[in-house]
Formats: sequence, structure tokens, C-alpha cells
Amino acid sequence: MIGKEYPEGTFDFKAMVTGDHYFVDKTMMIADVCKAVNKTFLYTRPRRFGKSTNLSMLNYYFNMKYIDEEDIFKGLYIETCDKCEEFKNAYPVIWMNFGDLASSSSEMFEYSLSNMIASVARDANIILEGHNVRPEDKAIISRAYASQLNPVEVRKFIRTLCAIYRDVFGKKTIILVDEYDHCIQNIHSRTKFDEIIQLLGPFMEQSFKFNEDIQFGVVTGIMPLAKTSMLSSFNNASVCSILDKQGDEFFGFTEEEVIRLLKETGNPPEKISEIREWYDGYRFGDKEVYNPYSVIMYLKKGCVPKAYWVNMTGGGLSEDLIASMSRETLQNLKEISEGKRAIESPIDTAIAYPDILRPGADPSLIYSYLAMSGYLKTIDTMEQVGGKSLCTVSMVNKEVSYTFDTIVKRATDVDTYVQRAVDAICDVDPDVLKDNLESMLSGLAMDEDWVKAANDTELHNKYRDVFMAYLMDPLHTAKEEQPFGIGRTDICFPGSDRSRPIIIEVKSTRKEGTDLHALAKEGLRQIESKGYSKQQGMRDAIRVGIGVWMKTVEVAIEK
Repeated sequence: MIGKEYPEGTFDFKAMVTGDHYFVDKTMMIADVCKAVNKTFLYTRPRRFGKSTNLSMLNYYFNMKYIDEEDIFKGLYIETCDKCEEFKNAYPVIWMNFGDLASSSSEMFEYSLSNMIASVARDANIILEGHNVRPEDKAIISRAYASQLNPVEVRKFIRTLCAIYRDVFGKKTIILVDEYDHCIQNIHSRTKFDEIIQLLGPFMEQSFKFNEDIQFGVVTGIMPLAKTSMLSSFNNASVCSILDKQGDEFFGFTEEEVIRLLKETGNPPEKISEIREWYDGYRFGDKEVYNPYSVIMYLKKGCVPKAYWVNMTGGGLSEDLIASMSRETLQNLKEISEGKRAIESPIDTAIAYPDILRPGADPSLIYSYLAMSGYLKTIDTMEQVGGKSLCTVSMVNKEVSYTFDTIVKRATDVDTYVQRAVDAICDVDPDVLKDNLESMLSGLAMDEDWVKAANDTELHNKYRDVFMAYLMDPLHTAKEEQPFGIGRTDICFPGSDRSRPIIIEVKSTRKEGTDLHALAKEGLRQIESKGYSKQQGMRDAIRVGIGVWMKTVEVAIEK
């Protein structure tokens, strides 16, 4: 299939193979999914790695509405699979793109879900045209097309439509879902995240888990969301994440495929070295693959190496994510991006975005998210830590390294903030400490989960975790909740031969206009009244009280 055009922005499989485009044949994925019965494959890969095109390919192969059209699979690899022929254009197919679902509010989500169902109903009218359909079934499809279903009917519509298809055609339905997690990937608020999941989860449950009329399903996204119980909504889901061998070469280009593209496009074979440096390095299962979007753009732009993919993706290294990272995480990512080190870390392939934005989040959650999103390379060591795969984590390639410039700057700035903050404490300079603490908080994502925390203790703990994550230097190791006197300190830095110990008490408020300086003084009084500084080894401690509302801080310091 030698063509003349580069398939930039082309996701439709038929347009790609019939429209004079350069094309990499991934049709053996069809043989892989043909083996499934009453099962769902969940393929998780970074954005722009061919997920939408592969779903389009499956739709054209299995969908019975294309049975009388030109055979676009002639001459492709899948023709070598004799067992697959019986599946060709033999099933009703429902294809949904969740990338169109809005998540700004529950109302907008329900509205966009209803619109998506209307699109499915419109396709159903085409498939069922000329067939004997019961009046009541025609009625519910018509109401779905007109967006007149109630919420319960919307939730059950895919299951209902599958039953209609089986009644009419005597066959189960194949369900394809693209970007199933797109609408929840960038929600900062845990409250809003859970709210959308409570709407999306039952829809997926009815469509897959309780659907007896599904032949198989194929779902794509960036990561599985097991912590939200979303995976329980997929009946016998087979998760194919970046660490799994199944489907490891269906997304992205192998080196052999890139070399073949170079030859077909008339480019010098020695260009493979430059492509390898810039766009290779992704590890999926046992396969090392190239970024397909960047390779295509590199060839289209006359073999000019640039960061193409990073400017086309959502999420990833957002400002909110970088601002929420602890000093440890920032420093590790800085050194990884500079090629100075690789680290070993458990990789959790099932995380939610609000979890990684939580101040003081475990660094392994950040590494996991960045690996699933395509910003870090992971190689499974085959060891397990707490039920998670222990992986070697390193930089992917030259293209991705450029996206870490913001992290390098943030890490440098935080180092400066921390050193100034520690110096300010030792010099009893509350004004400088105030400025540096506010600088640390700047850019941190603060939504309704901050100001509407379940209780005052939860809000307090969030601020304590933020300050403890940042206020460290080579002379101090932060400890929280130390049982001193008749209570527990918020943050304690034990002393050493070179430095005095430090005790910090944080007082937070949700009420605008509160006297924060008085709150800071209250923190000092608590240190004294509860005897924190009377503990052995802490009697010469520098005592710090911090009063905070949102990103405004007041400080009181005593020696």
C-alpha cells in the first residue's frame, strides 16, 4: 500500500488505505480480538499512538453495514488469517467516542452522553433499515435519536440496542469505545471526579457487565481506572497496558516498520539514527516502539527533527501537576530528564488524576501517570512491590526531554525557595519565610476540594503535607506527627551538629478575612502549651507558627 500523502490528522481507516496515504499495516490486531467471546479488551496507550485508527479498522472489518462495499482489506496482513474470514462484516457494531463527553458538570456530562446516544441511534436506523423491527423497539430508537430518553433509559440504551440487534439479526453485538477515560483525565477535583464516575460507571456497567448480547468489546484510553471500580464495569476485561505483552506491537511503529517507511518515502536509510534518537524509546510489553505521530511528521516535514507530539497532547506535564510535585519528585524528574539517572519505582497502571495532584502524593504515582501518558519509559523488572510491577524508569527520547524544561526550572526555583525558607527560619525572619511559603503555594491547583474539605482537620493536613514536602534541605529531614509532650507536632526537623531542631505548627482556615497573624501566634502557643519543645533534644528548637488561608500565609517565629 504505497501512497503519496502523509496521514496527518487522518483517523479513518478506509480513508487511509484507499486515499493514497503512506500506511503501516496493523491489521493482525483483528486476529487477536477475533478470539474473544463475551470479553472486553482494554488497550491503554498514550495519545496519538493509533488507538482511534485501530478502532476504525475494527469497525470496517466487523461491521455488517459494510458487507456490500469494496473490500478494503484485500492484500493486507489479515488476509492470511483464514479463521478471521467468518467474522468479516458479520456483526452489528456500536462505536462510541467518549472524547466528546463533557465533564465540566454533571448536567453537561448527561447532556453530552444523551447526544452521543443519539448518534448511536442514528447509526442503528441505518443498520435496521428494511428489516422487521418491533414497533416498541423502533419507538425507543426514535426517542434516543431525538434525545428524549430519561436518565435510566440512557444508561441502559446500549444494552437495549444489543438486544434489538440480536432479535433482528440473530447475532450478538461488538462494542467499540474510543477514549473512554478522556472526560475524566483532567478533572482536578476528587469530588467532581467521583461525581462523573457515578454517572459513567453505571452506563459502562449496563453496556458491558450486564449485557448478555455482546460478542466482545474493545475499549481504548490512557489508563485503566481500577481505583474507581470502573474495571468492574467491564465483563471479563482483558487489560492491555504498557506493561502487558498482549497487543504490544499494535500501537506505535516498530523499528522494522520505520525502516520500511523510510524506504517507501524515498528517504536515506541512515536517517534511522536520527529518528531513533528523537522518537524511539517507548516500551510496551516486550516491544520497543517509536512514536508514530512524530515519525510521520518528521518525514512529512522533510526529515526535520522537532518536538511534534508534545504539542498535540492533552494532560501530561500540566502546570497544575508540576506545581503539585514534591521537591523529591521534582529533583528525580530533573535528573531523569538530564540523563543523569534512571530510578526503580513501583508502577501503578490504574490511577486517577486527582490522586497525583494531591500535595505530597507518592512519587511513584507521578511516575506511573507520566509513563502511561508517554512521558517516561518503563521497563518491567518482573519484580513485585505491593502487588505492583517494579520498573526501571528513565527518559524516553530527545523529543520528550524538551517537555521537562518546566520541571527543571521548577526544581531550581523550589531549591531556591527551600534554602531561603530554611535560612529565614534560622535567622528568625518571618517576612522572608512568608514570601517563600507563598511562592511554594503559587501555581498549586486549589479547587473546591480545598475550600470545601470534609472537615477542618482534612484541610489542615493538606497544608501540612505541602509544607513538609517542600521544607527540606540537606541538613534537615522532615517528620510529621511526632509524639512530643502531650500531643503531636505538625512538622519537626530534628537538630544536628550543624543545625538547631525546628518545630512547625500549621493553622489553616477556610474563612476569608481571618486574622492569619493571630493564627500563626496560636500555633506558637500550642507548641509551648503542649510541651513540644520540652522534649529531650528539642529544648533549643526554633519554633514556627504558620497561619494560612488559600495561598496567603502569615508567619511567627521564636527561638
